[in-house]
Amino acid sequence: MLRMTRHSTARSRQRGIDQETIELVLAYGHRRHCHGDVVFEIRDRSLRGTPYARLADRLRGATVILTPDGAVRTVMWDHRLRGRPGLLRRQRLLISA
Repeated sequence: MLRMTRHSTARSRQRGIDQETIELVLAYGHRRHCHGDVVFEIRDRSLRGTPYARLADRLRGATVILTPDGAVRTVMWDHRLRGRPGLLRRQRLLISA
């Protein structure tokens, strides 16, 4: 069972990110460290070759931030990742200009 802060519980309800999605992000998401926290996020390649590959469009950008002791600090949708799939940021900027 995940330990969730009051903040993360409220944010998950507000942002429509359920417990199953949080567990998927932690299992398959790209992991990086930021200011002592551990950030997991679903990118285009995160779900390739998994049973959840068909859900990649729906889950792209789902992000979970863990505290150093492993509790879920917050959850969010990273809208930079939710853009058009497969395009680099620079390519998206050129298209929108």
